[in-house]
Amino acid sequence: MSYAKTITHCMSLQALSSKPQTMPEGNRLLDHFSVAALARCIVDSGIMTLYLSEPSLTLPQWDLRRHILFLHDLTNRKRFLTSLVKAQGGGPKPPFFENYDEIKRGLLSVIDSRCNELHIPPDRRDEYKKGQTVFLDGVRGAVREAGIDVNTFDFLHSYFSNHVHSHPVSLLRADEQRISFESPSPFQLGLCATALGAATDYLTAVNERVEAFTGEMSRDPVGPLE
Repeated sequence: MSYAKTITHCMSLQALSSKPQTMPEGNRLLDHFSVAALARCIVDSGIMTLYLSEPSLTLPQWDLRRHILFLHDLTNRKRFLTSLVKAQGGGPKPPFFENYDEIKRGLLSVIDSRCNELHIPPDRRDEYKKGQTVFLDGVRGAVREAGIDVNTFDFLHSYFSNHVHSHPVSLLRADEQRISFESPSPFQLGLCATALGAATDYLTAVNERVEAFTGEMSRDPVGPLE
């Protein structure tokens, strides 16, 4: 699904960037903010795809990796479902909570076992068990593992995030950047070019990985797990 998400974001980015070229001058709707948002999504999903398909992993390493992701999912679902119940004024909790504690104990047990097997220090193990971790060594660790330049990643992620979150840096220079949604400025076109370049690089990387990783079971270094 992470791979499919990367592809879908790229298709949406291409459509959003190319559509204005078919529209008349002065009426070309180019939402460069959405272009930046999609570009960051492509970077994020590309990194996750590479992280999930890292070919050097042993079975214990992969099992720890996936259970940490399961715990993060469980923790996040509890957070937003708890907020939903409160927002609705209380009442019965969703079925999710019926076996939440049991599922969490099972995940923590596997994480403990795999951390012991892999000789992971107690402080890191405790951090993993909080349910906040996505990437074992942080996102930059995942970037390095994938063979992507960390400085380039930091630039792209920060640059696109400024536009995703409506940070001041994306708004205060609108005059000098001549922002216009009807007649896109060179700045807006440049941002789109950067986004398309990043999308191309990440899609190429994940395509190469998936091609090497799939097709037959012998290409999976770990094999199926229950």
